[in-house]
Amino acid sequence: MILLLLNIAVVIILTHAYVPQLKTTYKTRTAEGVSPFFWLLISLSTSYSLFNILATGQADWFTYLGQFINATVAFILFIWITKLKYRWEVTLFVSILYVFMNLYVHSIATLELSQSIATIAIIAAYFDQILHFIKNKNSVGTNPLLYVYFALGLILLTTIMFMTSVSIYVIVTELVNITLLLICGILSKKYQQNNL
Repeated sequence: MILLLLNIAVVIILTHAYVPQLKTTYKTRTAEGVSPFFWLLISLSTSYSLFNILATGQADWFTYLGQFINATVAFILFIWITKLKYRWEVTLFVSILYVFMNLYVHSIATLELSQSIATIAIIAAYFDQILHFIKNKNSVGTNPLLYVYFALGLILLTTIMFMTSVSIYVIVTELVNITLLLICGILSKKYQQNNL
């Protein structure tokens, strides 16, 4: 019962994590401090994970729902941020490219390979956003709570992994993700204050 409640809490937290960023993007109508590449990688990673859990068919309904929401909202933010930063032709081109990349990876890759790509993509996304913050010394258009909520959700998820004897490699990956998320959150807050 505890594991079920923790799993549901993880899905709720990770789904809710997007809300502050959606509000900030809507309110500021700017993406100056946001790397579109960050959202491309997040979007690709969440969609690979969604297709993989659908392919295995071994998850609970709330896991499917949570991952579907993650993949959908990440894609919406990717398109929205790209549109704010570039002309509509670029947005259209990268949207089409995104669809083809997804279809290509899912048609040729094994489950293990596509999940490995998803893990690498998520780590690369955080590094890209961290470098974007440091280079531009600007976080306008980002919301630190996005990173904090995701870190909190992954801390709960890692706790579940410890309780269910998941592979130490997966746990280490999640611990790296949590660290990078917290760094993103700190930098977002720091450079947000610099731009007030």
